Amino acid sequence: MLVISDRHVRELLTYEICMEAIRESLKAVSSDKAIQPMRQMFRLPNVQGILGWMPGYVDLASNENALGFKLMSVVPATKQRMVHNGVVVLFDELSGHVIALVEAGLLTVIRTPAASAVATDLLARPESRSLAVLGAGHQAQGHLEAISKVRKIQEIKVWSLNPESANAFSAKAIKQYGIKVTACMDVQEAVRGADIICTCTAATDPILKYEWISPGTHLNVVGSSIPMTAEIDNDVVSKTSFFVDHKETIKVQGGEYRRALEAGVINENHIQAEIGEILLGKHSGRQSEDDITLYKSVGIVAYDLAAAHAAYQAALQSGLRVDVELVSDAQLP
Repeated sequence: MLVISDRHVRELLTYEICMEAIRESLKAVSSDKAIQPMRQMFRLPNVQGILGWMPGYVDLASNENALGFKLMSVVPATKQRMVHNGVVVLFDELSGHVIALVEAGLLTVIRTPAASAVATDLLARPESRSLAVLGAGHQAQGHLEAISKVRKIQEIKVWSLNPESANAFSAKAIKQYGIKVTACMDVQEAVRGADIICTCTAATDPILKYEWISPGTHLNVVGSSIPMTAEIDNDVVSKTSFFVDHKETIKVQGGEYRRALEAGVINENHIQAEIGEILLGKHSGRQSEDDITLYKSVGIVAYDLAAAHAAYQAALQSGLRVDVELVSDAQLP
């Protein structure tokens, strides 16, 4: 069994590798080659936070399969700890043995922006150059890096509820990319004229309104991951071309979708398509230059298994690994 730490995840799982794994997982999801029981979770009794677990199976390309589950705690971040902490456990399908334990906090930080980048590559206008990021944490930073892999970003605006975080994000982005980066005082200013908007916040109620969004914009809405929270208002949901990673998951756990459905501004057929359906050629995606496209995700285990499997394969090839014998060869009693 390989133990793949966060350090190894950082070294092995590049955005390019992860994006390819995500593409394959999305195609599997949209062609009934993935098993994804609905995520389970409960609130922690003594602190603010939740514990969640997600089992699943993904039939990947080249006769590769990823079988396992993700176990994750979600608690407020500190300087020493990320919001997401946990592990992805991978099993060998034939023997049933555990083959890898992969650190899941950093894996989540990478796989979520990688999925948004795949959606952006399919849905955003090719000439998109300006990016608005709502939020200034790990996910916001990851989205900037991942989106830059698929579009030639020349201008960035960032907003955060914490102005100090927005300023720090801006300073880091300027140093890393050498382009114009502006920390904005409000959301409306940040998204004005943006070609691409990424919402990566912990907002419980909508922070983004439809009237602030320009025609032709593409949105990645990924901060809200439970039914009780939402980053965008009902008009954004109802008046955009609404795409998702997995229809069933969004219908059960997508806060923005559920609010709009309960308000009666959309019906159950509002979802245009899954991203995997676009990859498979079953849907054409963006319909016009002025079309406002939206990708919504709450996170699916297919992403985690595909990304963990990619990290596992990279570890086998590179030798960057820690071997642990979980089950010995000794005879059972």
